[in-house]
Amino acid sequence: MKVLEVKDVSKSFYSTHALTRVNFDLEKGEVLALAGENGAGKSTMMNILLGSFAPDEGTMLLNGKTYEPKNPSDALQKGISMIHQELCLVPSMTVADNVWIGRCNQFSRCGIYMPQLCEERTQKLFDDYGIDLNPKESS
Repeated sequence: MKVLEVKDVSKSFYSTHALTRVNFDLEKGEVLALAGENGAGKSTMMNILLGSFAPDEGTMLLNGKTYEPKNPSDALQKGISMIHQELCLVPSMTVADNVWIGRCNQFSRCGIYMPQLCEERTQKLFDDYGIDLNPKESS
């Protein structure tokens, strides 16, 4: 099942064509990497998915429905977010809390943060991807 479909997405900044007719699909459970040199358009594509930029052309579908995020908050409500490459860890926080920084609300019950839920989810991800870290340790 296709979770995300990007079709003919283009974006220009004045006379610079950052993206020209980009196409890709993301299946449920699939991991996709965007790789390329500086200026290749990776960040532009991610900012479009995140709602920071609107594409000049093209369409995006999320779970088969038109996806046009208005801003990053709108994208987050639909399950789309981005971890920036300049990520700085907060030394006083656990590994799990650093992984989910900014998204801790998904580990809350009745408005109360539940660190055990965060740690369990992080451990599952680490197990799935073969990462040998303890989510409960300080970073």
